[in-house]
Amino acid sequence: MTAVLLAFAAGVTGTLLLSDLPAVWWPAVVGVALALAAAVCSAPVRRLLWAMLAAGFLGVAWSAWHGQATVAALGPLIDPAEDVVVSGQIVSLPSGSGSVVSFDLEVTQAQAAAPVAPGARLRVNWPDPEVRPSAGEFWRLPLSVSAPRTRHNPGAFDVEGWRLRQRLDARARVNGQAERLSATAATPTVLRWRKALGQRVERAVGDLPRGGIIRALVIGDRGRMDAATWEVLTATGTNHLMAISGLHVGLVAGLVLVLWRVVWARFPAATTRVPMPRAGLIPALLAAALYAMLAGFSVPTQRALIMLTAGLLAARAGYLSAPWAVLAAALCAVLLFDPLAALSAGTWLSFGAVTWIILSLHGRTGQPGRVRSLAAIQWRLSLGLIPLTLLFFNHVAWASIPANLMAVPLFALVVVPLALLGTATSMFWGQGGEWLLRLAGWTVELFWPLLEGLTWLTSRWPVPSSPALWSLLVMGAGLVLILGPRGVPGRMVGILLVAALLWPRAPAVPALEVTLLDLAPGAAAIVQAGESVLVYDTGPPAWQDGGRALEAWLDRRGVTRLDLLVVSRHQRDLAGGWRRLVERGRDDARWFGGGAAARLPGGQPCLAGMRHVTADMQVRVLHPPRRWDYRGADAACVLLVEAGGRRLLLAGALGDRGQSRLLRLADQWTADGVLLYPVDGEAPLAGEMAAYGRLLAPPQAGAGALRYRVEANGARALPAGTTQRFWHR
Repeated sequence: MTAVLLAFAAGVTGTLLLSDLPAVWWPAVVGVALALAAAVCSAPVRRLLWAMLAAGFLGVAWSAWHGQATVAALGPLIDPAEDVVVSGQIVSLPSGSGSVVSFDLEVTQAQAAAPVAPGARLRVNWPDPEVRPSAGEFWRLPLSVSAPRTRHNPGAFDVEGWRLRQRLDARARVNGQAERLSATAATPTVLRWRKALGQRVERAVGDLPRGGIIRALVIGDRGRMDAATWEVLTATGTNHLMAISGLHVGLVAGLVLVLWRVVWARFPAATTRVPMPRAGLIPALLAAALYAMLAGFSVPTQRALIMLTAGLLAARAGYLSAPWAVLAAALCAVLLFDPLAALSAGTWLSFGAVTWIILSLHGRTGQPGRVRSLAAIQWRLSLGLIPLTLLFFNHVAWASIPANLMAVPLFALVVVPLALLGTATSMFWGQGGEWLLRLAGWTVELFWPLLEGLTWLTSRWPVPSSPALWSLLVMGAGLVLILGPRGVPGRMVGILLVAALLWPRAPAVPALEVTLLDLAPGAAAIVQAGESVLVYDTGPPAWQDGGRALEAWLDRRGVTRLDLLVVSRHQRDLAGGWRRLVERGRDDARWFGGGAAARLPGGQPCLAGMRHVTADMQVRVLHPPRRWDYRGADAACVLLVEAGGRRLLLAGALGDRGQSRLLRLADQWTADGVLLYPVDGEAPLAGEMAAYGRLLAPPQAGAGALRYRVEANGARALPAGTTQRFWHR
């Protein structure tokens, strides 16, 4: 049965990875025919084979039908952005600790010929609202509505897949004067409860620096956590504790089970009818469902509740002696409820964690202490999930191993119970509940300096970059040999396999390479030579994927520091992402051209004659001259990069006058490659510039990142390692 369930899961998952979804009818027909063949087959092995094939084809049919139905239910993709005025209700808790507030809006009325219709669900970002919106309110909003497009860059987040999983029709940005139509009289009951609980938590811990963590643990709202808090959680690999998932839902069920057993033991007559281990299963499931509801029924919460339900039902039926069958049944239950969960990294990390827990407990002898047993399980989880972490996030937070060894028990045994108990107590004893919530907040504050101290592991130990799938499979096999029960042979072989594949090493760049990110409108180029890295322009602002795309590329390549950061001129589409890099201490030196130095603090004006030399490359500024009347595009910073005998000219968004000056000085910079952006869609002198080196230009919007190796005969195109195109794009 386990093999059949896994075959169904493989069919669902494999279908979603295709570039196009297949028709539903033919895998359904094939699956039913194979199921009938399995039913009448008498040979056990052949029957199992037919059953597995039938389950796989039925999984394909179910995934294809569900995917097509979900896409059809969403509105059309809006591209380019359109300005509309809509009326709607806020159907989520507004989040955002900075200047931008985000919430989900359900459209009730839209202007004629608008790209969104009543019933559409929008993710709205509101910069600097005069009055903070509240859940349940009705607003009339002027919006700039667009499709959430995924930039096809190495390591890019799949925005369109996220939109599909969240069932969002589009994203929008408030760009004018808004009007509140009515207050919260029509607020849904669950949303009203969540809002009230959030206000109680805010009163208790709102003044604490990390009070947003308690709010996230209680109602699943992470919008009050500032960027510095997220930096530490991400660097230490403990950010998963903020998502209401299996750990939290299982903890609530476990606490109710313990309390119910204590109460049940006081009624001997009842225990004779219903055994004590089974008495609390239904109350535990109801408590977990209530907690999931108050946490907003997010996708991870739904998945955790389905997994818990499958486990409790298996316990009720006495099937816990077959853990692999229970795990496979839980996976199939999740994919039956929502096949799109197979596109989420959280799904596979959750099931991967449970798999390692089973491996940690199965086949082991002796009775170690509880603390030692929990520490051993957490240690195996931290190591065992490394292959999946590399697969989905392209890097490992090395600090996560010691951080999780301390943080998971602390949160599971102290912080989360105190937060939940305080929330429940506040319903009938406000002061006592606030005291417990504050105690949970103080516990986090006391632990926080230790967590911050572990972040040095991330900055001092480079991570492996983008390992191949085969190496991750080999690494997983090695970890099974290392962490398996005693008696499993080949432990030393496993250690050697993992050490060889996981040992941090910088990617080898033979001479001179340049990657042009897919950021239109806007541009960003990363130049590499050996271990030296130069970033030339940073693309549009972070909310338009500028800084985020750069950071994803740097993380994927294992780059922790930049030798030089250059903004060619002050233009939003070229300088929008620089702050994100600077705030994270990514750069050693910083040059700004085109008057940008006066507007972007912390950098030197880019002027002809400046030089920057590293072990692997030499960078020289050719333009603008120190005494000349160049402004705007004509004052853009132009660099000549030399490495390994190759030369690359970075002319960026240089205007016509600046290009004319460069052409007059061509004998000083004749290069193997020339990077030139079309200014306002035109580059009239591009043909003449190309006579002195192969002309490179940023990719068209949605075309994917471009990567070139600069060689003696020009720049040669290489695979850029961009994100695969899925059927939902």
